[in-house]
Amino acid sequence: MENLTILFQWMVAHFLFDFPLQPVSWISSKKTKGFTSGWLYLHGLLHGAGVWAFTGRLDTWWLLPVVSLSHIFIDVWKVKKPDTLIYFLLDQLLHLFILLMCWLIIYRQWQHIAASAVAIWQQPKGWLVVAVFLFNIFPAAFLIQLATQNWRNHLTEAKAPIITDSLKDAGKWIGMLERIIILSCILAGRYEGVGILIAAKSVLRFNDLKGEHSQRQTEYVLIGTLLSFITGIVSGTILKLI
Repeated sequence: MENLTILFQWMVAHFLFDFPLQPVSWISSKKTKGFTSGWLYLHGLLHGAGVWAFTGRLDTWWLLPVVSLSHIFIDVWKVKKPDTLIYFLLDQLLHLFILLMCWLIIYRQWQHIAASAVAIWQQPKGWLVVAVFLFNIFPAAFLIQLATQNWRNHLTEAKAPIITDSLKDAGKWIGMLERIIILSCILAGRYEGVGILIAAKSVLRFNDLKGEHSQRQTEYVLIGTLLSFITGIVSGTILKLI
């Protein structure tokens, strides 16, 4: 457990040095100058020093150059890419992967990691949970969209603002996220969270439904919302019973 604590400490050091302790001027310098930026090397050195300091062992001195240099090269690669969610996640995953590999090399936890991975892979309950969550994220969204298609067509023909002014795929993403929250609350036994979510969405979503088509808009949103809630609640309840 002590060895695992050190890995978590390394993660804390990474997040501290990569976000609150990294000034915006350093990021701008890296973007404009790349390998010629002095702040790039200081930033990488701080990461390496922070990780080594948490280890508390002089014989792990190699962590300083390995973590520092890997962080520098990953950052230079990242600053040349667009500021999108995908590249941000890849950047963070690469940094954390380096830390994980260093931890495995020092503490030789390969067998424990492999055994845990095999146990997770062969766990039917885990796969069932993944399957239910994936159902609520993807197929459920299409099912609800198909179920409400006729009412959506009526609103489109009437040029209702909810159709013409809405963000692209915003409703689909809202539904996915709310079903994930509902499933998580049910599995954790925190049913009050479902009630809070329903109340919060009702206030936020229906408050803006005013004007000529307000009744039709309200009915359309209400149908879609209730279908989404029912899908999450029913599938989460069945999952917990199983």
